[in-house]
Amino acid sequence: MENESKARFYVWPGGLKSIAGGSRLTIKLSRPWQQDIVVDSENCPFCKKPQTVLGSYFNGRWRLVQNAYTPFEFHGLVIPDTCWPKEKLRSLGDAEKITEAIEIGTKAAQERSSKPFFITVHIGTFGGQNVSHLHYHVIYEIEGDGTPEFLEEIRQTYKNYPNLVILQKNNLSVAVGGIRAGQCFIFTENDSAENGDLVALIEKLVILGNRKFTSDQGLSPDYSLALYFNRGFQYGLYTPALNHWGGYENLALYTQRHFVAPWLSETTAEYLKDS
Repeated sequence: MENESKARFYVWPGGLKSIAGGSRLTIKLSRPWQQDIVVDSENCPFCKKPQTVLGSYFNGRWRLVQNAYTPFEFHGLVIPDTCWPKEKLRSLGDAEKITEAIEIGTKAAQERSSKPFFITVHIGTFGGQNVSHLHYHVIYEIEGDGTPEFLEEIRQTYKNYPNLVILQKNNLSVAVGGIRAGQCFIFTENDSAENGDLVALIEKLVILGNRKFTSDQGLSPDYSLALYFNRGFQYGLYTPALNHWGGYENLALYTQRHFVAPWLSETTAEYLKDS
């Protein structure tokens, strides 16, 4: 039988490589392994256990607390005052709530140091969420651990793959790509970006991903969101949990082999653009 493989090789920011386009040429939405989020305020550690509170914001609707166990110099958690229903949790609330969380995280980091920092959030078990109470992580970049050229690598990558850009707002873009299915980079086209534009894109991307990647079992995807700031927002990564890695992919992290993606990035981009 003639080989019908439409394999394509990619090179992503950071030099990571992937290959896709084998036998699975369409997006698979069956995720029987995904668990629904169970919100249990009665047993929530953020609701029921004493925390080291570093600040209270927006009339007490949000708190900044210290992460109790961390190797980082600073590791704050930005949390709302109560557990949210799972539907609100999966959408990060709305633009107002996302704005407030980013403002608090930025203020907390900048008051303590001029170092670059990350704001990250994990939604659902396979997004890395261990406590169903929404919590954003705020941590400094470890000295000597960063790649100053990474933002420029992202920009150059999408000059090569312009068809993978799915959303834009002023100086910010969202583009499909990376070593995980459905992954998207968020990045500045130049060194200036307004937080309002960032929030608008995050909200739109999360809503889009929740709707388009709803599983055959009826669940919107678990995901993580990581945002990097250095004198303002520079880049971020949205990673929905749409498939599992195998042994080859885990080994590829160390051996610089190609990661095997379940379908083409172009397939994801076309699917998300067709809203």
